[in-house]
Amino acid sequence: MPVLINESPFSAILLPGWGLDRSFQSVLTVKVTCDFDLSGQLKLAKEQPELVLEDSYRGDPTSSSLKQTCETLPFKSNAEFYLYGKAYPQKIDDTLVTTSTQLQGEGWAVKKTLLVLGDHQWQRGLSGITRSKIAFLEPTELHYELAYGGIDEKNSEYFSSNPAGCGYNPSSWRVNDTRAPQIEYEATFKAHLNRHNRPAGYGPIPPNWLPRAMRYGCVPTAQELNRTLCPWGEGVDPRAHHCAPDDQQLPTFLLGGEKLYLEGFFAEGVQGVNLQLPNWTSQVHYLKERVPPALLDLVCDTLVIDTEQRQLSLIYRTALPTDGLLSSQEGCWLLIPEGFGPFFRENAC
Repeated sequence: MPVLINESPFSAILLPGWGLDRSFQSVLTVKVTCDFDLSGQLKLAKEQPELVLEDSYRGDPTSSSLKQTCETLPFKSNAEFYLYGKAYPQKIDDTLVTTSTQLQGEGWAVKKTLLVLGDHQWQRGLSGITRSKIAFLEPTELHYELAYGGIDEKNSEYFSSNPAGCGYNPSSWRVNDTRAPQIEYEATFKAHLNRHNRPAGYGPIPPNWLPRAMRYGCVPTAQELNRTLCPWGEGVDPRAHHCAPDDQQLPTFLLGGEKLYLEGFFAEGVQGVNLQLPNWTSQVHYLKERVPPALLDLVCDTLVIDTEQRQLSLIYRTALPTDGLLSSQEGCWLLIPEGFGPFFRENAC
């Protein structure tokens, strides 16, 4: 495996892995974090957070959502974004707030709007199952425990797209879970109790939830596993390692210059924050004995938004195919230069 020489201030790691074609490879992942303010100004964070090396959960992994998700994945087929943060009411007596994210590039735009409500319940009345009075909204952490889903213990059923959630009632006439979701799409908020609801959130999805659980292809046979050591079999989906909800997937990789809009996530009550992702030179030097130096391009495939820390993290990677499982590529080096692009030279703290 090549030796990584990281002269930049950014978090970077070189790990073994498998590509989409199940071939063994070395994967370089780099994480660059910028601070932002409510006026939309970006600058390089003085302290660069480390890459997240494994998933961490809020509780039992079988029935809770992700607190953080692994950032050192072997490949992604296009870019995606996910968000950690809270929703804030604009006034003391608000019972709901509209939150919105929009990311716009050249020729495309991805917009998502969710409602965040105060605590309330499902209740049965003459007109069927309706919502109770909604309490005043407090600052609310956005996680899937407050979205539609959950486990119906009486019927031993669980909502495979979000077993951590609330309000899941597979029966059309019985309400076993009276908790109503506090994070919803606008269309489902206007409806009554809906067995065909979908979980609403901005955060990453665990690998054992749908739709991620369907994307790992066939289970490899013992013979295949012994030959390749690859943990997934034939038919793996190119989106197998995508963590964000489907409506936060982008049609391309991030190139820099994309416009990002955030609304409803800040205690100061600002109408919205407009940001522009930085342009940077995403190249590393590939050095090998008796071979002319070369430049390798990385692609930015993940944007992580933390509205509480007011940070954007840009994660990008490249893969280096090896000759086989036992190939160490001795005499190879990857050098990440100190500047790593004009934006960071100009905005370094």
